[in-house]
Amino acid sequence: MLRNTLLLLVLIGAGYGITWALQFTTPLPATMPTTQHGNAVSPQPMPEFSFKTPDGRTHRASDFKGKIIILNFWASWCAPCVKEFPQLIKLADAFQKDAVLIALSSDIDLESIDKFLRSQKNIYARANVFVALDEDQKVTRDLFQSYRLPETWIIDKQHNLAGKFVGADWDYDEAVQKLNELQ
Repeated sequence: MLRNTLLLLVLIGAGYGITWALQFTTPLPATMPTTQHGNAVSPQPMPEFSFKTPDGRTHRASDFKGKIIILNFWASWCAPCVKEFPQLIKLADAFQKDAVLIALSSDIDLESIDKFLRSQKNIYARANVFVALDEDQKVTRDLFQSYRLPETWIIDKQHNLAGKFVGADWDYDEAVQKLNELQ
């Protein structure tokens, strides 16, 4: 038991270390707005994408037209992502009528996502929170060119890219202000 606990701590530490190091070594792609704290350079249309939730339902981004989308790229093995997740849920709860949270995981299987979600309170009871596996990184890397986790895009009601938070150390009040501006 002690050996398993130590192994888990080492893996979490390694995941955090790799994620932390990548934020200094991976350049942001030039094709998307390159902001660190939620301020978009200029409105760009959000690429259309679809995702399948663990219950088997397929959703398209266009299903949420007229809503603000909080699009989060994360993984259960990413320590900053795990740290950030409760703040994302709090943000989604604060904007239940006007926003949806779409959390696309870079995990390799649904079991890892499900195990993580079971540790969270009432994730499945929220009508405006959608968690899915991003198979083969089709949305994360191919469409949004996100190479660092966590990364959160704010998408306005007209489905234009309105802002981006890189890393888990974003300010909750700043995010609330940004979403209020988009209402």
